[in-house]
Amino acid sequence: MTKINNKAKLLLALNKFKAKYDFEDTKIYGNMQEFAQYVDYGHNGIIGMTFEGGLYSVLNYGENVAIENELDEICDKYDVWYELGNAWNCAFYNK
Repeated sequence: MTKINNKAKLLLALNKFKAKYDFEDTKIYGNMQEFAQYVDYGHNGIIGMTFEGGLYSVLNYGENVAIENELDEICDKYDVWYELGNAWNCAFYNK
């Protein structure tokens, strides 16, 4: 799978994940230049994400380990990892 194809499939998977858990306050950025307008970290990632509410609680307080594990499984499937930049954003990187 090419990296461009991988990115497109990862974007789709992340959007499905967002919809499944009704994370309305989550925004996924496939354009890192746009992401850079809002955050100071992760500009060399392939996808950026900002969030509040539900996903914020999952990633920062461990409120639902099953949901966090599902995000980890998505990352494993598409051979990427993510890192929090601030408590309210993260960037995804190729392994």
